[in-house]
Amino acid sequence: MRLFGIWTVLVALSISVVAAYYSIVGLVAIFAAAFTPIVIMGAVLEVGKLTTAVWLHTYWNNAQWAMKTYLSFALVMLMFITSMGIFGFLSKAHIEQTAQATEGTAQLERIEGEISRNEDIISRAEQKILKLESADETADDGIQEKINQEQKRIDTAYDRVQPAIDATRKQLESDRQFYLNQLSEVDDKIAKLDAMADIDTSDTESVKRLQTLVGTRPDGAYGGGTARAVKSYKEGLQSNKTEILAKIEELKANASEEISRLRSRAETEIDDSNKLISRLRSQLGTGVAEDVTDDIAEQREKIRSADTQLEVLFEEKFAIEKTNRALEAEVGPVKYIAELVYGPDADKNTLEEAVRWVIIILVLV
Repeated sequence: MRLFGIWTVLVALSISVVAAYYSIVGLVAIFAAAFTPIVIMGAVLEVGKLTTAVWLHTYWNNAQWAMKTYLSFALVMLMFITSMGIFGFLSKAHIEQTAQATEGTAQLERIEGEISRNEDIISRAEQKILKLESADETADDGIQEKINQEQKRIDTAYDRVQPAIDATRKQLESDRQFYLNQLSEVDDKIAKLDAMADIDTSDTESVKRLQTLVGTRPDGAYGGGTARAVKSYKEGLQSNKTEILAKIEELKANASEEISRLRSRAETEIDDSNKLISRLRSQLGTGVAEDVTDDIAEQREKIRSADTQLEVLFEEKFAIEKTNRALEAEVGPVKYIAELVYGPDADKNTLEEAVRWVIIILVLV
């Protein structure tokens, strides 16, 4: 009993120290402009709270009514301040996590705007090249040189878009593996639950293991509450599995669409070059008026620069999307808590409310 008493004291002190640390850090987060004074004040208030509680316990029977009333009120206020600090600490941690997702969304919007701008640059430059290449040339040799250039452009059209296609496929495989790993974890949980579905309800230990798995109170009694928890847990796993499979299919569709777009661009360039070659060949031997080689080279340089910029932007976009998917996986437990309370139609507001209730429960503890 003496060892247990010592152990109880250590546990109590540990809880008090942790709560004091969270409280001080939380108060600093609330009043960030006065770091040192808030740390000093928080530490003194924590010591004062513990001292007041011990004094009241020791001298309760001997102290005057006015002293006991004041100190009890002061102790409650100190507990409120401590709770406020802990609430601030945990809220700050949640806000920082959601801020990362918000920042990622803003960056994606900026990158998509840059992608659209560079694609417009490429489109305008290609149209200008077509106009320039359709103009009269100054000599047959100049016309033949342009024919050769267009033929080279045809021969290398697919080579120019192949790096972007390879990058898209590589990103698809990386993202697909990320969700396949999640799917494997869900399948393992479903298999483990199915393996325990036919347990002997009179076997207390087996029931406790099942209750622990589905997240209900492990009292060893298989009643209606346990049955509902098992059903809800399995439905949640099946829903998660369906979402993961849908995301995998969405990734495949997006990658296929992007590859088709790149190949279509190459095919359009080939078609435009073939048409231009036909027009240029019809002009051989007819005389020409102007050399636009330098202007065409300038426009092609714009296209090459925009293509390079697009590759960089797509890499940044894929990296941010991957980070956002990882953040979605991190907030998954909160989503399940919200769906357990508010149903499968939980939105962002209900998720935030669920987080607040979890923080309040921790504060009360």
